[in-house]
Amino acid sequence: MIDKDRRLQGLETRLKAMGGCAAMVLIVDPLDRPRVNPDRLSGALDLTPAQAHVAAAVASGGTVQSIAASSHRSEAVVRWHLKQIMARLGLFGQTDLVRLVLTAPGVFQDP
Repeated sequence: MIDKDRRLQGLETRLKAMGGCAAMVLIVDPLDRPRVNPDRLSGALDLTPAQAHVAAAVASGGTVQSIAASSHRSEAVVRWHLKQIMARLGLFGQTDLVRLVLTAPGVFQDP
């Protein structure tokens, strides 16, 4: 969580320097889904292995149904993990989670 706090403080400083206005554009090819490494994500965001698996799958375009089917878990368990992730990271929606995962340094699998 310390790295996240530092990133937020850095962003805050830059926003103040720009007069408080900023925008971030994230462009991805919908056919080339990012391959997030759950082990790296777990370390980067301080998530449990199960939470990291769900977060990586969501960031790669997975739905609750597809994640449940591929991980042999119920949809209720996947939703529970998502709620735990949101609470742990202070996020309010899956869009925030995807943004955080895709901008976290060092979480992508090597080519």
